[in-house]
Amino acid sequence: MLSQILAPIEIYLEKTRVIFLKACSIRAGNLGRLARLEFEPADFTLRPALVILSGGMFGPVTAKIIKLAAMFQFVYIASLLHNDISEDAGSVCKSKNLSNRNHFPILAGDYFYSKSFLILYETGLLKHLRTLSETIGELNKVSILKLKNPDDCRVREEYVKKDTASLFAWGCKIGAEAGGAGEQEIQNLYRYGFHLGMGTGLSKENIYPEKAAQHFDEAKGQLVPLPPGTARDTLAKLVDYLRNGKKDGAIGKNSGTV
Repeated sequence: MLSQILAPIEIYLEKTRVIFLKACSIRAGNLGRLARLEFEPADFTLRPALVILSGGMFGPVTAKIIKLAAMFQFVYIASLLHNDISEDAGSVCKSKNLSNRNHFPILAGDYFYSKSFLILYETGLLKHLRTLSETIGELNKVSILKLKNPDDCRVREEYVKKDTASLFAWGCKIGAEAGGAGEQEIQNLYRYGFHLGMGTGLSKENIYPEKAAQHFDEAKGQLVPLPPGTARDTLAKLVDYLRNGKKDGAIGKNSGTV
């Protein structure tokens, strides 16, 4: 189970959850409830976990790393809300994250994106603001293509690359940088995150199983030169968990709510 794999960093994950829940509390009420926000627990937890493990591999998990981990939860929730909007007006009522048949989810998504920008400012990492903005822009463009071509496997693969792979890779990279990793170690973790994201995304889309397997293998390989210890072992276990997730029901079945 994912909770067992991530037990060594449970205390830090709880801190990211506190930050997220605090952000959801606005004057109008609980933002999660207002947006009828639902998510898969594995997806929600994996992103901050990758940041924490990548940073904690090289030293203590600092408040800066915790904030960055929370930032990736904000980005995930924002993209989830925006991607759930359909251009087909007839499907509006069917979308689980739409509230009162209006544009509230779009506003909520923008709010969470703005919170991620604020965290970059608070942590002194404004140099990453352009990367985050470009990543969001590319994700939005490919999301539109996927919406228009839902059965095109090449479009879906590109979506995985811009969504799961890109964000996993960037999360590992920025976590490693915050933890004081060297340049080669940062690159190894970036490639680990990319390949893990590609394998995970392709498996979730149910396309190109051979490619997914190769990406999972490559993710494991990127860990070999990294410092041994609990963080590296946990990252390796995540590869196996995500590779076999659909078989043991760990991915894609249970939903969480805020």
